[in-house]
Amino acid sequence: MRRSPHSCGGDTSNKHSTERRPKVATKKKYQNKPKEDLCQMVTDKIVSLLETQLKTDAPRRQWIMLGADAGPARNPATKNIYRGINQFLLSMEMMFGPEGFHLNRWLTFKQTKEKGGNVIKGSKSTPVLFFKPIRLDRDGKYYSEEALNSMSQGQRQAIGLHKIPMAKKYAVFNVSQCENLPDAFYEAPPQEPLSDMQQDDRAEDLLIRATERMGVDLQIKESNRAFYDCAAVPDRIVLPLREQFRGAAERFYSTAMHELSHATGHKSRLARTFGKAHGDIEYAREEVVAELSSAYVTSHMGIEMPITENVEYIRGWLSLLKQDKKAIVSCASAA
Repeated sequence: MRRSPHSCGGDTSNKHSTERRPKVATKKKYQNKPKEDLCQMVTDKIVSLLETQLKTDAPRRQWIMLGADAGPARNPATKNIYRGINQFLLSMEMMFGPEGFHLNRWLTFKQTKEKGGNVIKGSKSTPVLFFKPIRLDRDGKYYSEEALNSMSQGQRQAIGLHKIPMAKKYAVFNVSQCENLPDAFYEAPPQEPLSDMQQDDRAEDLLIRATERMGVDLQIKESNRAFYDCAAVPDRIVLPLREQFRGAAERFYSTAMHELSHATGHKSRLARTFGKAHGDIEYAREEVVAELSSAYVTSHMGIEMPITENVEYIRGWLSLLKQDKKAIVSCASAA
């Protein structure tokens, strides 16, 4: 939607001019008008999603995401694929956002109604940007379409008329936040086939005995996440199915031992400080402990796991090592 023009007639600074000046939208410079910093909004959103990504298992995910949409962000109403920053923003929201969407399909509130559906009450929209060219003169004054139509080419050149892109924010909703849309909007993409995994008897025995001895609830089920929940009673470890790991036993056991290490830090056991969020020094310390522990245990059992993967994961916590030169030693000891 175009910015509403002011009701003033135009620039009357030269009342004696023999040439009729075209009407402009405002006497003030367009760029000085108060407006939302959309670039900052998008940047903050992406930073937030990246920080959320680092708090999840995404950097080390080695399993098939059940029912997940690996395609680009698109609008099922128009069948158009989102472009540029919107493609990045929506795909990031689908993969790492707090809602845990499985389908990369988005449409506006109006499109939802037009297709006979409705947005579920309480759903939070995701902002995207629409860019439309506007025309300003060399002093930054905005000219409406009506004003432009009354101008000759010479007048346009005389005032230095030029185009700039104007960003406008609008809201879209994931199809998972909508009800009663056509069935095709909800159809899951073709699923990558699961693969049988050759189980390692020693690793299986360790995983089962350790969780039973600690009283941890071990859940291995269809899941798109691997995590340890210290707040649950009893505390629990959730792992995706073995078959979701594309037949790679080392991936499954490395992930399992990482989460098992977190469980040893429960307040009823070793009582390590977990921290509250990514960026928290204690959170970073606990992640290094868990990853080193996973590397130690899988190596001891003869399970080959490329050390570079452990190094890449630990690299994300360099802030800890830079702040505390003894951190790696203490983490290795705790592991």
